[in-house]
Amino acid sequence: MKLLVSFATYPRDGIVTPFLLKRTFESLFKGHDLSMHTIKIIVVGDDYPNLTELAPIFEGYSVDFYNININDALRNKHIPKNDRWCQAVQRSKIYILEKALEMKYDYILMSSDDDIYQNQKITKTIEYIEKYAYPDLIYTLGEYLKSEILPRKYNIH
Repeated sequence: MKLLVSFATYPRDGIVTPFLLKRTFESLFKGHDLSMHTIKIIVVGDDYPNLTELAPIFEGYSVDFYNININDALRNKHIPKNDRWCQAVQRSKIYILEKALEMKYDYILMSSDDDIYQNQKITKTIEYIEKYAYPDLIYTLGEYLKSEILPRKYNIH
C-alpha cells in the first residue's frame, strides 16, 4: 500500500513545535513495522521559514517540506481567535489535498503537529483497509483532552 502521511504545523518558539511534532510522529510510527508499505511524509508549515529544522524527526523516511502562506499566516491577522485557528488549519489541509492529487498514493493520513495516536493507529488503519476491500474514506474517532470523543455533535439550535 502507498500511504501519504501529512503533518500541518506552524512555528512556535523553536522548542515547542519540534517537541510536539516529534511526539505526534512517534505516537503514530514508533514500534510499527511498515516496511511492506510505501510511506511518503509531507510536512506543511504555515509561514514557517525554518521548516527544515524539523527534518531530524523523520530520519529514515521519505519526507518533503512545504512552507505556505509566507508572510500571510492567519495567526498574525486581527480576526477572532476561533476563526483564526480553524481556518488556518483548513488552509493547510487544502494544500495537502492539492499536493496529494499530484502524487499517486492509495491513502492520505492527515494530522496536526500536536495529535497523539493510540491503539496502534497506523497498523490498525492499514489492517482495516485491507480487511474491508480498500474503502474510499476512513474516519476514526479521537479523544480530546481525555474527556471528549471526536467528532462531537454540536447543538446549533
